[in-house]
Order: sequence, then structure tokens, then C-alpha cells
Amino acid sequence: MKYLTGLIVGLSVFVVVGCNTASRKDPVLAQVGGTALYGSQMDLVLGSQAPQEQGTQARNDLFDKLLESTLQAETAKHLVPKAKSSVDKTLAGSKKRDLAQQYQNKYLTENYAHTEEQLLAWYRKHLSEFTKDSLAQSFEQVRKEVAKRLTLEERATDLLAFFAEREQKYQNPDSVDLGLFKGVDSLQVARAISTWKQGGNFDSLAAQLSAGIDPVLSGQKGHAGWVTPATLPTWLIRIPNIREQLFDSSRGIGPGSISGISALQQQQRTDTSHIFVAFVAFGRKHASHVGMAQIKAKVESEFLGFVQRKLIENSLKDLDAYYKPEYIPIPTADPKVYYTDHPDEFQTHASYHLLHLEMKDSATLAQLLSGIKSESDFRKLATTQNLNEYTRTHAGDAGWIKADHFLPWGLGNIPQLTTELEGKPVGLISSVLQNSESQNWHVFWLLESKAPVLKPFEQVESIAQIRMKAIDMPLDSNTVHVKLHGAVLITEKDVQTLLKEIPPSRRYEFKRAKVLEFLRYWNLGALRAVELGYDKSPDFKALLHLREIETWASVYKDSLQNQTLGFDSIAIRKVFAQNPGLMFDSVPAPNRVHVAALWLDIPDYTYQREFILHPDRYPGVKLWSEGKVGIFKQIKDDQGPGVAARLRIRALRMFPLQVLDTMYHPKILVTAKEMLQEGIRLYDARSLEESRNILEQVRSVYPDDSLAIRASIMLAQSANEQENYPVALDEYTVLYALWPNHPDAYKALFMKGFIQSENLKQDSLALISFQELLQKYPKSDLSDDAEWMVRNIQSGGKLAPALLDSIAQQDSAQAPIPTQK
Repeated sequence: MKYLTGLIVGLSVFVVVGCNTASRKDPVLAQVGGTALYGSQMDLVLGSQAPQEQGTQARNDLFDKLLESTLQAETAKHLVPKAKSSVDKTLAGSKKRDLAQQYQNKYLTENYAHTEEQLLAWYRKHLSEFTKDSLAQSFEQVRKEVAKRLTLEERATDLLAFFAEREQKYQNPDSVDLGLFKGVDSLQVARAISTWKQGGNFDSLAAQLSAGIDPVLSGQKGHAGWVTPATLPTWLIRIPNIREQLFDSSRGIGPGSISGISALQQQQRTDTSHIFVAFVAFGRKHASHVGMAQIKAKVESEFLGFVQRKLIENSLKDLDAYYKPEYIPIPTADPKVYYTDHPDEFQTHASYHLLHLEMKDSATLAQLLSGIKSESDFRKLATTQNLNEYTRTHAGDAGWIKADHFLPWGLGNIPQLTTELEGKPVGLISSVLQNSESQNWHVFWLLESKAPVLKPFEQVESIAQIRMKAIDMPLDSNTVHVKLHGAVLITEKDVQTLLKEIPPSRRYEFKRAKVLEFLRYWNLGALRAVELGYDKSPDFKALLHLREIETWASVYKDSLQNQTLGFDSIAIRKVFAQNPGLMFDSVPAPNRVHVAALWLDIPDYTYQREFILHPDRYPGVKLWSEGKVGIFKQIKDDQGPGVAARLRIRALRMFPLQVLDTMYHPKILVTAKEMLQEGIRLYDARSLEESRNILEQVRSVYPDDSLAIRASIMLAQSANEQENYPVALDEYTVLYALWPNHPDAYKALFMKGFIQSENLKQDSLALISFQELLQKYPKSDLSDDAEWMVRNIQSGGKLAPALLDSIAQQDSAQAPIPTQK
């Protein structure tokens, strides 16, 4: 897809391809508020799925996704009406792209550049060839087959040329029935060959030889099967001239003969040992010619694919030839303007006239420097103590050095030097600097310096022209790039708008010329699609409907789920006015609306749970309500799933869902009872993670419902079964703390103590839990167990082993006495 792939625009959640529905009635599958979900939309999306993804379960999963998007779209339309103009603009922009895609999918890919009228005419002319069980198949049933056959008929000469060019590819190649002796010891391989030649069994010899190094070959008893030059095992290709030895009819080994032994180094990088290989040709088949008639279907299929690729590859050129648009050359910028606007690119480097001294020891060099009072002192040392021959013989004079350049006279690379010299006065003595390669130490005296100066334009004009070509020079947004029949088709504004859709990190890949290719293709392809009538097709109408749903669903995520959560502006402003506990003081302005919405949305249960489990985070706070602001700041960033679930339920209350097609059974759950039942079903089916997700929604969305307690009990039980004891302990702790009067509260308290003692080895905490149970629920059916747990903890855990010994003795005493035979 030459002109549509590679551009990152993020326009579609649904990947769609052509799926003709012209002859079908378009049923309404479901209704969400005032928006319908049609059968054509389902068919369109399913048409892009692999056959194995079009079963009953896949259809139901897709139905759920489309329903979810439809609900989000309907909610956004009503709660964010101001987004309509932006949505309309987005849809208008995507319409051209979708039409161009229709042109590519339908006209080029499916129809091989034939109109529907051309296909229909050919079908009617060959109607007798499309009968099945004495009934003529409808045009819609065989349209794709008609397109293929018409293309093959029109391009019969091209097909023969295609086969002729690739004839060698279709030949049956030379092949050898290959056997291998493979071992780690050349002597063992030689013995196996000798034994085989004397009548030994190849299979047993080869299998035994390769058993320790190649289990697969050993299992095949040394037989690699029939191989061709293209299917040789990759490790064998390392043998010199292997293909000639096996497949060359004049030089290769004959049937039943064996090669010499070759040594190959093991393929592991750290292993320097060798393996030794000899191969046998048990049989040979020479290359044979295959005629077109023998593989007609295969060649035709490959040829049709080739035609499709060429049609798409040449599609923009063909559209240009069809419409003859006028391309306006981009104004050539004046290189002198570029030169004036980018002076830093055309300046000389700063340069420095330096004296130099080099030594091996930095301490000695630093000590010598302490005695330098003048330039003559420095020159004297540079003449007597200097390791560098050039600067020593020139009284330390290293000449003029350019900033950020490699240093001459063997001084090498000392990058710190430029930093030290920049902007410094004459007479500066540098720090003691090291060359990392030679490890020698250097010091410099600054004699003179020259600042960078702008090079004359005449000297750098050619460089300016080269650099201008490498970048896109800024253009006025009204600059016209393409006209069609005298009317403006594409402007620089279109280019800049498209560039904004591309992530900044990838924008450098898309120069103006490349972006203009996309825009030209979309504009001209859309015109051609309309001309061909694809804009009127049921498929395209379904696609437009999906695009609208998807675009409004994005508004739902951006403006509701990530901003207001559906709360009106009055409620949001009220939170701002009150600013509880100055909670907005450290919140960036763009995030404040969402934080205010979270304050309105998060239920009391969530605050209570945090306060129960982590009281140490809120010192001095006795009631959760007193520390609500502090708790909010702690929990607000971890509320994603609960926030989304509550917003979704509010949306479903505003826009009830009605499923009209009984074929579908959506999983969209609304009431606490529905959610709990689904959580229990999943729990019974041992889908514990899925069950936990549903049960957590019950508690998150309906925290004040009595069923939330039931959900919490199941969540605790599920975590305990999965041996996630810290989570189970948290669940039982909150259960008992929030609902101490519930009939099962004492059970939660017992389980809390049991997990603390048996699973987490927190005996001191467990003792508190069991003693509280005995005090508050002295007559419960778990009181005896709690008393025993207390005694066991107080005994240091000695009761449990004693109890197990007692049970074992009872079992032994009650066991039947075995009879002697």
C-alpha cells in the first residue's frame, strides 16, 4: 500500500476492508439511546478478520466492543455537545482518506482496475459459466471471480511473459536423499563409515553417533530426507563447496557414495570444539521441467498478486494521468536569505595561538607550573622539560589551533581544551589536561585568540544551497501546492495540519514532498472513488457510521473519562470554589478539572478502606472523614478502573441499551445483582481473575448496596484460594471493620486471625484478632476453634504437633490388623 502505509495518524480503532452488503437488508442489531448499531457495521469489521476469528464467540466479543463504543459516543454527544464542530472537522478529513481507501481496496485490489459496469457486462456475456446446481449464481456471489477471470483474459500475453521470466523458479530442482554421519570425534565418524561400507546398518550407526549432539538427527536415524540447494540444513552450508558436492551432476557424489569427513566449529560462541560430518547420497533426482499447464492455477494466482501490486504501486501516477492536476513548484528560497537567517552555520571557528608543555606525571607538571611567572618562564620549561618533540624544538610554540579540532603535532584529542580557552584573556595558563589515548598530561599558555567571524556569502553560497535542500523551508499557509481544473486542491495549511497528526518524535521522517504525496493520493483517490460510485455503497455508509461512533468515543475518553467524568460545570466550579484543604495548590492547571471530578466521584468506601488498612499514613486523624483530603491525595491516582466503571454505569442509566437481535448476548452488566451473578459464575468456572474484576466493580460502583458485602466476602475467599494471603488479609480486615454487625462478621475476624497466624506468621497480631472474636462473639460456632488457636499461639505452637500425633495414634489404633498369609 505504497501511499497509505507508514503514516502515523491514529485515525481508526477498527481495521476495515471491503465487504459487500449491497443486496442485503441492513438490520438494526441494538439501540443505545438514539444511536443504532447496524448489521452492516458488524459485517464490515468482521470482513477484516481471519476466518478463525469469525465464529460465534468472536462475533459476540466484537458486538460487545461496538456496543461499548456506541454507548461512549452517545454519551459524549449529549454531555460534550461543544465538541461537534471538532468532530465534524475530523470526519470530513477522514472521509477523503476512507474514499481513497475504497478506491484502492475495491477498484484496484478487488476489481483489478475495472468498473462495476465492466465486470457486470463480462458476467452477462459468460453467464452460462456461472451455474451451480442448474442455477445461475448472482453477480454479487461471483464478482471477485469475474474480476480475476476478466483480468486473466485481458492480460493473457502478460501472463505468458510473467511465466517466462520466472520459469526457472517453477522447475523441480535437483534433490538428494541425504544421510549424515555426525559426531564429535573424527575417528568415531571414520569407524562408522568403515563399518557401514562393510555392511553395517546405517540407521543404527548414524543414530548412535549423533545421539549426544543432535537429538533430532539421531531420532531420524541420520536421515535428513530429500533436500534441494535451497533447503539444505543451515549448519551444513558452512561446509566448503557443499552444494557442488551434492548437486553438481559432473562433480557431485553419486548415489550410495559418501563424502570425505569435514570439520566444523561448534556454533556456540564460547565453544571452540568441532563436530565432524560426512554425508551420503542415498538417491538423486535431477531437475525437471514444469510446463505452464501443469501449474496453471499457481502461476495465475501469483500473476494476479503481481498485477495488484503494480496497480497500487502506480496508482498515484495513474491518477495524475487521469485527472491531470497542476502541481505548483515550491518557491525557491534565496540562499542569501538562508545565509542571513542562519549565521551560526557559516562562521569560522574560534582559534587560539598556544604554547604547550607535555609530561607523563601530572603532579610533577603541576609543581613546575607553580613556579611560572611569565611567558619566558613557560617557554624555558617547554624547551627543557617537554616530552613533545615539535613544541620542545619550537620553544613550546604549538601555533594556531582551531576550537573543537583535533590537535596537531601528536597532541591528539583533548576536548576539554576548547571549553577552558573560550572567552579567556591572553596569558591564561590552562588546567593540567590529559589525553585519554596517550595518558600523557598537557598544559597550555594562551598567547593570542581570534573570535569566530561570518564567512563571505560568495564563499559559502554553494553550502547554503545544499543545506536548504535538506530541510523544508517555511512557507506561508496559503501557499498553493496543487490545483485541479483551476481550483485550489492542496495548500501548505493542509500539509501543516497533517504533520500535526504525526507524533513529534516521528515527524522528521515526513518531509513536505512525502506529505504532499499522501495528500495528493487522498484527494485524487477520493474523487475517483466518488466517480466510481463507492461513496453510495452500503459498505461506505457503514464505515462512515463507524467513524462517527469512533470519533465521538474518543471525545468520551478525552473529555469525560480523563476530565469531567460526566459531572456538570456547576458541580466542578463548586469544588473549585470550596477547594477542600487547598488540594489544588500543587495540581497543574490542565489537571484540575479531572481532580475536582475525582473528588466528586470517589465513594466513601474507598476512603474508609484506605484509612482502615493504612492508619499510620494519617497520624493524629481519628476518623477517616477528618483526613479526607489527605486520603484523597494518596488514592486519587490509582482509581482508574473504578472511575471508568462508575462513569459507564451513569452512561447506561442515561442511555439504556436495547438488544434487538437475539443472536447476540452482550456482557454489558448494569445492576449490582447482574454483576454479582456474573462474578459468581466466573468463580464457579474457576476463572478467578475475571471473577475478581467483576466483583471489584460491584463494590466500586455500588459500595452502599448490601451485595457489595457479598462481593467482598467472595473477593477475600478468592484471594485466599489463590494463596494471595496479604490481599486476603486486607479483604477480611476491611470486611470486619466496615460491617461488624453483619451475620458473617465473626467469620471474617476468624479468617483474619487464621491468616495472620498460619500463613503470615504474625502470631502477636493473630492473638489480638482471636481474643477480640471471643470477647465479641463468645457463642459463635467458631469460638472453640478460636480458643484452641489462642492456646496454640500461647504454647508457642506446640499444640498443633501434639494434635497431629494424637490423630495419627487414633488412626493407627482403629486400623484393621492385617491377616497373615
